[in-house]
Amino acid sequence: MSERLFRIILGLSLLVFLAVDIPELVYAYIGMLMFEGITNWRIPILVSKARYGDKYMEAVNACSGVKLNFEAERMLRFLVAVLLVLSYILFNEML
Repeated sequence: MSERLFRIILGLSLLVFLAVDIPELVYAYIGMLMFEGITNWRIPILVSKARYGDKYMEAVNACSGVKLNFEAERMLRFLVAVLLVLSYILFNEML
């Protein structure tokens, strides 16, 4: 599973959760994004690692020459989670 496909699935599921008004699933979504943002354990990487094993990790390690252990994708997930929490707390009546 690629990061792009995973983001599309997450975005569509969030729209459905908000349209159907299922706050428990929105909170689970926020929790998952916070977990991924804090730990940097991305679900697509975990799924690919489970499917392909060591071959996938060799390809990932060959491409990683990053000095800092913080990515823009990680910050994006964390920022989306924070904005969802703020909007759900501050503007719950309007939603």
